[in-house]
Amino acid sequence: MPWGCGCCSPPPMAVLEKLIAGSVLFAVAVTLFRFRLPVNRTTLFGAGILSGIFGTVAALSGPPMVLLLHGFSPERLRGTLSAFFVVTALMTLVTLAPAGLIHPWHFGMALSFAPGVLAGSWLAGRVAHRLDRRLLQGASLALCTLAALGLLL
Repeated sequence: MPWGCGCCSPPPMAVLEKLIAGSVLFAVAVTLFRFRLPVNRTTLFGAGILSGIFGTVAALSGPPMVLLLHGFSPERLRGTLSAFFVVTALMTLVTLAPAGLIHPWHFGMALSFAPGVLAGSWLAGRVAHRLDRRLLQGASLALCTLAALGLLL
């Protein structure tokens, strides 16, 4: 029966987290077998929707986009993911602000991460062009796997 019928409740968050972790691990396995989706408006839209759901339920928004874009060159992958995360962070702020869920201390906390973000961006600009495409693909799949396994624990 559908959850909206009033006779049953939605699954607990832990079940949703396990489903998301399982779907990320499945996507990693499919990727390892060299299955690639074309990167177009439809697949980007689908990955964006999944990223939003995964981010809301489990703070794990990156894997759907990383798995879709894993064949990009290191520079293009870094730039595309950076833009994606900036836009989604702004969308989150725009959504949370009217609900009164953003407070001044959030901005102080975010500002405390600025040195690390700037250092990482600077370092990536100097190193990204030297990275082997296969190494980057392996690292991105490993990070997706670790994130999913972290949800399962």
